[in-house]
Amino acid sequence: MPSEPGLSSADAQATHWSGLGCPVHRDSDGRLRASAGWLAGWLLEFVGCRPGQTITEGVRCSERRTPTVTAHGNATATAFAQALADPAIRVEAATSITLRPEPTRMGWYTHSP
Repeated sequence: MPSEPGLSSADAQATHWSGLGCPVHRDSDGRLRASAGWLAGWLLEFVGCRPGQTITEGVRCSERRTPTVTAHGNATATAFAQALADPAIRVEAATSITLRPEPTRMGWYTHSP
């Protein structure tokens, strides 16, 4: 992404994402920042994940909050782990931003784009 004269790299990135509709704000130091509270959900929706959408068999995005995945019926632990990895891989491929699920367990979550 090209940088505008006089903008730091972080400001240029925030300006770029703001232009795409991502919520950004100015910090107390005056720098633009992507809003952490909305960023994960916005990124997931940016790559096509929508509230209530099935990600893998038995696992879907929450009806109320896209970054939350919920298990239904015949969901397995493998399907749930895949439901966490697939959208994160799509976000990283589209934006170079790495999402990690919360909470995490050591050695439990890995993915390779």
